[in-house]
Amino acid sequence: MASNFTYIQNGTENIFGHQINFKIPIPKTKNKLPAQKIENLEKPFLVEMVKVNPNSISVFKENWSKQPKVNQRVINFADTDLGEISYKKMPKSNQTNGFLSAKAGARLRNSIKVLFWLSGCYRKFGKSYRLSPGGKISFLTLDLAYTQQHDDNFIKKYMLSQFIIEISKLYPSILYIWRAEKQQNGNIHFHFLFNQFVPWQSARKIWNRIQEKEGYIQAYHDRFSNMDFQQYVKVRNKYEVVSIDSCKKAFKFGCDTDWRDPNSVDAQNLKKIENCYAYLSKYISKQKSSKKQIPNDSGTNLEIDTASIVADLSIDGRLYYSSSKISKFKSQPTHLSSDIITELNKLYDLYQDKFFSTDFYTLISIPAEILFSLDCPNLFQLFVNAINPIDPTIFSNST
Repeated sequence: MASNFTYIQNGTENIFGHQINFKIPIPKTKNKLPAQKIENLEKPFLVEMVKVNPNSISVFKENWSKQPKVNQRVINFADTDLGEISYKKMPKSNQTNGFLSAKAGARLRNSIKVLFWLSGCYRKFGKSYRLSPGGKISFLTLDLAYTQQHDDNFIKKYMLSQFIIEISKLYPSILYIWRAEKQQNGNIHFHFLFNQFVPWQSARKIWNRIQEKEGYIQAYHDRFSNMDFQQYVKVRNKYEVVSIDSCKKAFKFGCDTDWRDPNSVDAQNLKKIENCYAYLSKYISKQKSSKKQIPNDSGTNLEIDTASIVADLSIDGRLYYSSSKISKFKSQPTHLSSDIITELNKLYDLYQDKFFSTDFYTLISIPAEILFSLDCPNLFQLFVNAINPIDPTIFSNST
């Protein structure tokens, strides 16, 4: 198949070694780069390095990716993989406005993909790798039992970190990614993705005991123990529509447990989800919308602009975090070889609309597992080289 890079001007080479009058296709996918960065494309340039990430391939000039290091201040937090309580706070230049940015969302989706690989969810079937999560992944959400009484950083430092430490002692080989988010009632809650099955009962037992220490269980008891059923239904339907049957079941359980065992941990059955990775990536890395849906008295939904309460729904401090084993994934840039250039041209012929370029950088939006099925062994090996230092057993019997 002939290459699409065949335009000649003064012997100038393009990023794949072909002589061209530089020309880049306009991307047709939703993930295209900002318009102001796709300009001056007539200027030819030589790119020397390639790097394979979980969800994309990067091609760039050798010194373009070298960024000056930013001093980081260390504060206390949980990192159970290292057996200690510490992590580095984001430098001021990287701090957010309380919501997940597009770049942070992309990094988070890469981390999720790495967790899937490290969990053994990508299995080799013939000439392709397929996603088969089975019972290897757990998705839990931790809620507060009562109106938030502490600031976000206190909850993350003294409650969330304690939960991570205890769940890691219970499951020593566990890996995790968490994402903090605000509910409509203003309470912070945490989405957790684990690399193994974690029963919601075990998680709730730990989380409720931690909440009890900080006064949330007693406050929950004081609030609901004197309510009748009608009052309880009204409270449950304040921010979402809850069926009468669900309210009856929850009200009975609350009475039976003296309102001291709130349903503060929610688990989703991922076996029923067809594209598990796509669902989790979209759910965990979603960005805050300026509009929300809330129920009104008539039972229908009203769309309201929440711009005036954005500050109330922002997160103070870190928005997400992952086990150090996941964050250790670093794909190393490699000089272009003739074999890699051939494979890049093959990808261009097949997926021209997945190529996005600027004067210094080309991003190819193709996930690593597809490279294997497309018979691009050199590019796929770059991804394998990044995984092997973390867990060499993943590809020991399959590559």
